[in-house]
Amino acid sequence: MVRKAVNKSLSKDEIDNIEKEIACLYEKENKIRLDFLKQNPSSIAALWLVEDMIIRSQIEMDEVIKYLEKVDEKYYNNSYYKALKTRVEGYLKTKAGNVVDFKTSQTIDGNVFDIKSLRGKYVIMDFWGTWCGAC
Repeated sequence: MVRKAVNKSLSKDEIDNIEKEIACLYEKENKIRLDFLKQNPSSIAALWLVEDMIIRSQIEMDEVIKYLEKVDEKYYNNSYYKALKTRVEGYLKTKAGNVVDFKTSQTIDGNVFDIKSLRGKYVIMDFWGTWCGAC
């Protein structure tokens, strides 16, 4: 990656070869991570690793759900476990195809808004947080 970023005289073929090598290394790294999770499902290191992999989009939430089923209950009060559990709950609640049901008076004009008023129409919902740079 450094060679690619620094050396501006690389040919397209050389850049392509570097990118293939990078992709291969990422694939090997991810396999090592997943193997570690399979061998050590109940460890603080594994809980941290799953959280890190979620942030980096290196693991699917369905895999996280399966992983959490293997975690020993002695870790249920651990902050990493709680964070993962919260992410899974949010994922399940906001999964594509789910029926959404909410009502709020926290609108710009203060009027009550009920999502049911849009039933039968296409709706795009954008969830974000002010603390989230990517959002």
